[in-house]
Amino acid sequence: MLNTSLFVRAAICTAAAACFLAGASPAVGAPAPSQSGAADSGDIAYWDRELSRSENSVLGRSATEPREFKVQVWSAAMARNVSVHIRRPADMSAPAPVLYLLDGGGRYESTDIADFLDDDHVNIVSPTGGINAYWTDWQKPDPDLGVAKWQTFMTEELPPVIDELLDTTGRNAVVGMSRVATSALQLAIAKPGLYQGVAAYSGCANVSDPVGQALIRITMNHVGVGDPANMYGSSSDPAWAEHDPYVHAERLRGTAVFLSAGSGLPGQYDRLNNEYIGGDVAKLADQIIAGGAIEAVTNACVRAFAVRLTTLGMPPTTHFRFTGTHAWSYWNDDFHASWPMLSRSLGIG
Repeated sequence: MLNTSLFVRAAICTAAAACFLAGASPAVGAPAPSQSGAADSGDIAYWDRELSRSENSVLGRSATEPREFKVQVWSAAMARNVSVHIRRPADMSAPAPVLYLLDGGGRYESTDIADFLDDDHVNIVSPTGGINAYWTDWQKPDPDLGVAKWQTFMTEELPPVIDELLDTTGRNAVVGMSRVATSALQLAIAKPGLYQGVAAYSGCANVSDPVGQALIRITMNHVGVGDPANMYGSSSDPAWAEHDPYVHAERLRGTAVFLSAGSGLPGQYDRLNNEYIGGDVAKLADQIIAGGAIEAVTNACVRAFAVRLTTLGMPPTTHFRFTGTHAWSYWNDDFHASWPMLSRSLGIG
């Protein structure tokens, strides 16, 4: 019997999220799904990594297939399915590299990244579900998060599936913002060489020093869930240092790095007419006051990490803004600024 951990259950949807595979039969050799968390819809196809591409005719490289869809990828480490949003390049006849865009709270669709990259030959892969767990492997199951082994998923489980599913070039980059920026750096040091490029917007690399640990606790208490003690243990546990990109910056040698941050001072997007503010005075005040303070602290972290990399002879590409709070509009612009470096790392720039 085939190992069910090798199956990707793919619910194929158009960009408008209207499924078009109603009534499709499973691919040859694919048994009925048995993992927990299976989608209830009948619009399910199967991708069996032990079968050839022709036998997996539901998903291949064809101009008639959708550019944008979602797959449910089984994680054996967490015994659950993970939803992964995929957008393929316009030319699906040739292999393309992969840009892993870490989900920052389900806001990918509200950015212009897909339109911005519309003419670029790159796959955009955005997994969801790991934001509150910092996309890392937790020492213990958490009452709120359950079993969290996101580092294993992102470095060992998902990439082989994506490479075979999309027939990629094997080159990857990973992007994150805010706390997820920290995660992007952590993933890059966890498996050097997996990602040829990493971009971190407004995220502190330090996680093991008192300030870094305090930021994680504050984040989990106010905008996330989970107990940091279940993640890396007590504040003196060596696991904190093991996952610290600042401590292990040397592991980024050979990886292109982009770092950005604002000053914390109000800027062009700290206005009532900002689409993320929507005329809400309370939201604007929070973005200016709390978001400004967070960004000012983050700015110091990012600058320190940039100096650290430069001292090691690995100068990053940096983008420090004179204004700007801790907000999505700025990170959207930061992505634009980082793309030339990222595209070069992916071999398409």
